[in-house]
Amino acid sequence: EYVINDAGSQIDVLGRSAFLRYREALGEAIGEIPPGLYPGDYLIPVGQALAEEFGLGLLEMPEDEALAIVKDRTVDAMMAMIREDLALLNVHHDVFFSERTLHADNARKIRAAIADLTLKGHIYKG
Repeated sequence: EYVINDAGSQIDVLGRSAFLRYREALGEAIGEIPPGLYPGDYLIPVGQALAEEFGLGLLEMPEDEALAIVKDRTVDAMMAMIREDLALLNVHHDVFFSERTLHADNARKIRAAIADLTLKGHIYKG
């Protein structure tokens, strides 16, 4: 089983980083990648694919909607690369489990469990 880490702040940063590469693919001079975003060139093809698929469309919609689309497409692209790499290593998984589905399906239960653990003093915030 392969657990896809597709929930939380890392994915938000990945989405914003890919969105920046999308704007770059549309011809915007983005300059240096801002601190806190992923500077890797591996996101350039993702930005180009988004530009080909959506043109200016993502810029014309509310940011939260655009980022949701960008995050989905970026995770798909990253997983395609990961699957290719795993295949080259002759590593095959029967199940690819999305962490996001865990959060989406059980968000209320997770919040309740965290609250309970916090009340009992079992949560450490460092």
